[in-house]
Amino acid sequence: MPNKQLTILVLEQHPTIQKIIHEMLSELDHACFITASPEDALRHYCSNDEIDIVLLDVSTQPFNCTRLVETIQQDQANFPIILTVPHATDYQTLGVVSLKKPFTSEELCLAIAKAMSY
Repeated sequence: MPNKQLTILVLEQHPTIQKIIHEMLSELDHACFITASPEDALRHYCSNDEIDIVLLDVSTQPFNCTRLVETIQQDQANFPIILTVPHATDYQTLGVVSLKKPFTSEELCLAIAKAMSY
């Protein structure tokens, strides 16, 4: 687990899952911004220099999520990104970490550490 508190931007459209992710991140001593659309996530990313990592639900408007990943990577090539996915899929070729839903706080912690080590 990273030694410092991170600020994590979360894109998740389902309110119940938003709450669960917020609780998990709080238990891991991380701060987070929760957004429900790729457009809101991009606005938060562009307006907040304190964001350390982005956690995106790939099933939330998949095309727009892909564009969001591309935009972030154009801005900062090695910016840590985790994609939460419904199926065991490896997005490592995109330079991102994939995390299969549903996931535990331990799995989230490992994904954060892996993303931060890229």
